[in-house]
Amino acid sequence: MVGRTVRLSVVCIAWLGAWGAGTGRGAAPGAGASAVRGWRGDWTARYPQADPVTAWDIPKGINVLWRVPTRSFSNAMPLVVGDHLLAAMESHWLICLDKMTGRLLWAQDGSSDEPVRDAGKLRELVVRDPDSADVPWSKRKLNYGQWMGNSIPTPVTDGRHVWIKVGGFAACYDLTGRRAWRADTHLAATNHPMNVPSPVLLDGVLACEGGITPYWQEHSRNKQPEGTFPPNPNKKFKHWMVGLDAATGELAWDIGPLNAGGYGGPATPMPLRLPAGGRHVGLVLTGEGHLIRIRDGKLISAYIGTRAAFASPMPLGSDRAIFSHVGSVKVAQLAMTSPDQADCRQLWTAGGATGMGGAVLHDGLIYTQSCGKQVTLAVFDAATGRRVHQGELPMQQVKDNNDWPNSASAGKYVFLFGSRRVAVLEPGRQPRLLAVSDVEQTFSGPVFDGDRMYLRTYDSILCIARKGEEGAAYERQVQARTLLAALPETLRRRKLVKIDADGLFDPGKGVPIVRLDLEKMPDRWLFCGPLPAAKDADPLEALGGCAAARPDRDTELTFGGKTAAFKVLDRKFMGPKGLDADGPVAK
Repeated sequence: MVGRTVRLSVVCIAWLGAWGAGTGRGAAPGAGASAVRGWRGDWTARYPQADPVTAWDIPKGINVLWRVPTRSFSNAMPLVVGDHLLAAMESHWLICLDKMTGRLLWAQDGSSDEPVRDAGKLRELVVRDPDSADVPWSKRKLNYGQWMGNSIPTPVTDGRHVWIKVGGFAACYDLTGRRAWRADTHLAATNHPMNVPSPVLLDGVLACEGGITPYWQEHSRNKQPEGTFPPNPNKKFKHWMVGLDAATGELAWDIGPLNAGGYGGPATPMPLRLPAGGRHVGLVLTGEGHLIRIRDGKLISAYIGTRAAFASPMPLGSDRAIFSHVGSVKVAQLAMTSPDQADCRQLWTAGGATGMGGAVLHDGLIYTQSCGKQVTLAVFDAATGRRVHQGELPMQQVKDNNDWPNSASAGKYVFLFGSRRVAVLEPGRQPRLLAVSDVEQTFSGPVFDGDRMYLRTYDSILCIARKGEEGAAYERQVQARTLLAALPETLRRRKLVKIDADGLFDPGKGVPIVRLDLEKMPDRWLFCGPLPAAKDADPLEALGGCAAARPDRDTELTFGGKTAAFKVLDRKFMGPKGLDADGPVAK
């Protein structure tokens, strides 16, 4: 963030019950939350059904299915809704595209009931001319407020309607772009840090940012007394939250002035539901640890005992949530003691976490990343808080760069974003770096849908996915290069066997071990193992030695008292941990 080095931590809060229950209000917009998608997808940044590509090259179009260059930027995450992809654009636009082709369908800025649908007008409004003399937004020097923009809040959808909070208003549209309502939230246009939080949709209420303005100071119906909240280091950034009827846009409640953390602005709150008196109560948990009942805006807890420094609170399954903060990792449990009160109990604490890109959970492990000059990764056991791994990533802070987007878990991989690069990890207690690819500058985060990854950058909206065998070959090549780069320098330079490749290479059979040459060697190999480890021994001695051995498929090899047969090393033999322990494992 803005060239600063910040050491963060992780705080976990128990999250009881499923927040996605309906309300019984029929077909009214926002009546239920079972299909709600918004910030980081469902607030977890987890896409377990995804099958994403791990390597791409945007300038060359490798594994890029489509890209729409835009006239302006946005820091909001895109949303996938059926066949549609929704993305924002400064200063107040919501753009709808065909998610398969990138074709523009409509654009709406809330100023009229009907959106722009004409193809020519859409292109003129949205698409940046490649011959334009205008400097791309990624290359402009933006001040603190400018790079946040009015459209930084990620929209939220229930699958039938979409709600957007931009600048000083909120609005609801259907999936054809027709406006259902628009409501003023009285957020001043200059209050950029207050514009950061994305809206929450739960129990028929849209909770969104109201900022800190003379309007709320004068007209608030729920102004909290001085001393209600813990002392706030950012006193001038106290703010209001408002609740709007999702069906009509009418003001249901307001509450403030709340504390705001991070770099001045508040973090995106998290929806949750806790059992109380035989039913579940819908709540909003803010980054500053305030617990608010979403039905009426009642303050349930002024402070649950922990707060966020930058990244927003995030659910971790059915009973946990994560905060990124400074100095330690804490896990606590929330429970309603009555319909109007909650209790918080700390379960564990640990130190040494990082988390500027937003924490992500995968198979019981929490992955966080730092924001320093050198990006670092820390991995924690979510059950105990024990740090199981810490190391550096091949990503460095770019000067005057603000892009620290949120990370994600997609399929069997973890994606970590930072400084215009993406590191893809094979997760585990000893995570393995698979690939690193460049991306355009972005302060947004990825959204995954099947084999596709959608991104909103400063300069475009784009779809990344594997493009046939050529794209798959590029992916394997990048993974091999990444593996080679991770080897010790002495091993990378060692020439194991000197051979005449033209004279000894026999297609279809094994070849001697030589220095890896990705441009000349095949991308399919024979594998035999696992075999016992032995120092200064040639495992191929039984077949004539390393230089002379020419094993074929199913050729048996005995070494160290163990016999195994050579197999074709292909994707179907690759288990989630590769070949580290047990060799090829059929899926």
